[in-house]
Amino acid sequence: MSKRERWFQQRLIVPICIAVLFLAVALAIVPRYLRYADRPRSADVIVLFVGPEVAQRRERAESLLRAGYADTLYIPAYRTVVSRAGTTDVRVMIAATDRDSWLKRNKRKFYPDHYEETHLEVLLAKEFMTERGFRSALFVSSPYHMRRIRMMADEELGKAGMTAQCVPYEDHARSFQLWMLSRPDFRWVITECAKIGWYLIYHKQVSA
Repeated sequence: MSKRERWFQQRLIVPICIAVLFLAVALAIVPRYLRYADRPRSADVIVLFVGPEVAQRRERAESLLRAGYADTLYIPAYRTVVSRAGTTDVRVMIAATDRDSWLKRNKRKFYPDHYEETHLEVLLAKEFMTERGFRSALFVSSPYHMRRIRMMADEELGKAGMTAQCVPYEDHARSFQLWMLSRPDFRWVITECAKIGWYLIYHKQVSA
């Protein structure tokens, strides 16, 4: 090996070490960043976002409703309302989330194709809150989903003077330290990052 080659190798050691360290830190931080959570507090409505792990999401929404955090639960994708009249009508929630959603059937008819479904659920929740005169909400979904919902809620509800607390279902039993070695967790993290990027791109274009 020539002196010139050794000199180049030595010069590359520090940048490579910094890059590896940066990657390691990023891998550790990304799940924590995505898994945003607020402490639940009393609100006008609980909003349930549907999707993967809907049973866990539904159970979390039901527990909040049963505990009296709000008297109304709304499922935007199905445009379904559940009221807490002494007891929770879980059958309505199960029936709603086990069939094709109103949003899937009508998305192309009423909304731009490039809008993300979660974004549309936020818009439908905002519309419902406006109709009912509600000013606060508890948004319920999966842990990895909450950062994206937080961003959309701040933008869409914030400019209308509304507030939302993001309350995921709890999954303390799962370990996310080596999430990149778990196929479901890896897929979820990458998908969420891509969806956040897409939302920022098209929302910036719409706002421009």
